[in-house]
Amino acid sequence: GTFADVIGSSECTACSAGNYSDAVGSSQCTACVAGTYSTNEGATSVSTCLPCLPGTYSDASSATCSACLAGTYSDAVGATSVSTCLPCLAGTYSDASRTACSPCLAGTYSEAIGATSVSTCLPCLAGTYSNASSTSCSTCLAGTYSDASSTTECTACSAGKFSTAIGATSVSTCSTAPGYYDVTTTTPATLTATCGGGCGCSSPMSAS
Repeated sequence: GTFADVIGSSECTACSAGNYSDAVGSSQCTACVAGTYSTNEGATSVSTCLPCLPGTYSDASSATCSACLAGTYSDAVGATSVSTCLPCLAGTYSDASRTACSPCLAGTYSEAIGATSVSTCLPCLAGTYSNASSTSCSTCLAGTYSDASSTTECTACSAGKFSTAIGATSVSTCSTAPGYYDVTTTTPATLTATCGGGCGCSSPMSAS
């Protein structure tokens, strides 16, 4: 745990943190290798050099491990370089020392790579929606609508009504189609566009 770097010296110096000496009469201390650290001064064994936890890394002779910066992450144990800290993908973000990036919640999105805060996750506007970790919002399809921001799914027009509008923002876009009926139930159909192939609707009913 000590060394003397001058021949004939009567005093030995304790190894600094991040180093150790496991032999008597050492002229220098041995460094803890990169990816490990030691807080002990005067350490006598390599066993005092502990691996850096995920989300951190170290150079040789380190007394502590350095944190991966916000906007990055690392799941490696004993990482030896800042290069092991990878940027968060779009749709996610992280604080410092993270082993994984956090997803933007459903109803929000982020285009930013290496985002450092949940504030980069922006709300989807009315007429759109998103799942978690989204990089963009999806437009509500015909036959559905979304009348609020931060929506996780669009609302379908009720049975007997349809909408041809894409990205509809109000239930008022859902309207009735007089004279059409469902070929399986003979009740007013839920149409997603115009009645026709794939709609499950017949031709207009004849007047009774």
